[in-house]
Amino acid sequence: MKLENYKAIVFDLGGTLMEFEGMPLNWSDYYYQGFNKINELFGLGLSDADIDKSTEILKSYNPRNKYREYEIMPVVLFDEAMAGWSNIPDIREAIEVFFSGIGLKAKVFDYSKKLIAICKKHGIKVACLTDLPNGMPDSLFRDSIPDIIKQFDLYVSSQTCGYRKPNKAGLKYIAEQFGIDVKDILFVGDEDKDRKTADNAGCSFMHIDEFKKCEETEISEKEFEKKKTLFLEQKKTLDSFLKTGAISQLQYDKSYGDLVKKMGMESVAQVLGYYNGLKNVCAYESEYCDVYYIEHKNVVIVHWKKYCELEEYRNPLECALIIIKDHPGCDYVADTRDGFEDNPLDTKWVAEYFMPKAKEYGCRIIYFIIDGENSLKDELEGQEKDSRALLEFRYIYGIEEVNNG
Repeated sequence: MKLENYKAIVFDLGGTLMEFEGMPLNWSDYYYQGFNKINELFGLGLSDADIDKSTEILKSYNPRNKYREYEIMPVVLFDEAMAGWSNIPDIREAIEVFFSGIGLKAKVFDYSKKLIAICKKHGIKVACLTDLPNGMPDSLFRDSIPDIIKQFDLYVSSQTCGYRKPNKAGLKYIAEQFGIDVKDILFVGDEDKDRKTADNAGCSFMHIDEFKKCEETEISEKEFEKKKTLFLEQKKTLDSFLKTGAISQLQYDKSYGDLVKKMGMESVAQVLGYYNGLKNVCAYESEYCDVYYIEHKNVVIVHWKKYCELEEYRNPLECALIIIKDHPGCDYVADTRDGFEDNPLDTKWVAEYFMPKAKEYGCRIIYFIIDGENSLKDELEGQEKDSRALLEFRYIYGIEEVNNG
């Protein structure tokens, strides 16, 4: 891909350049606590049945539950959801309280500002096109990510253009505002509906993971690994200073924070935060996966609990790589008994990045703990086929069968 082939790059936001931490794609399960917050703050005395009814009304309009492309303004949705209440507060104030009750915390991904800046450096217009969360005012969403919003030449939401993706209206509106043909746009997103939006509009599409790897937008892997190695060396120096009492914990925290920021190692620091050199305890824990280092067998074990992809999938494996690197001869164990089929992008990442790095750091054997039926046979054999030239693969039924000696 050559950036100069396009006159505008349009980014999706949620899942592509930012996220609301800990929130799933469908927020329906959080509606009750939002309405309950309104009840508590305004002292409305609503019953559970009242709140349940409002919750179900708002759920019925959620596009993740019931497909729709046309956008509905928040005041309309909440006016209907609260219509049965005996005391109705100011709707706009109630909406703000509702979303504060959900406890949203916006996070812009580490790479986002850099990608926008690179596009602009090439003289390309940059816009965003986002579907707002069901019932959320445009102003509330914009105010949650002010630093990145001001980087765009044009901000467009489903409320701006009146339609949600995969309707082509948003991309057509952006083309009109920029005075270009829609076919001169590259739309970058993370979901299938983003791809469909581009198809419907007649422009090009690229998944954010692929866009980050493009020659003109990525920091080369070699350059990143060089920086990462230097970062880890400097962190070890700080660790030794702290251990010997040469610096206080306060001084360590400040110096480490400055080092992370200066070297742009936020993503590495996040993974290190899960590890901290612990042995025979959980080194990483999430709703999707746990990672353990088992000292007496010198293996790192990754226990998959439920489906995940991209960052949620790759972060625990990055943690496993750090453990392998820190323990010479450490092998890798994947407990797949509660597992799932991988996202194709993650399968490719495992073959092209994780397996070679594991080999480089001294891993020799990949163990797959399987269930009695070997439910993921095709998935696991596919991974073995992609990497058997690098590593030995063994299929076992429990950790007791691991023999790392």
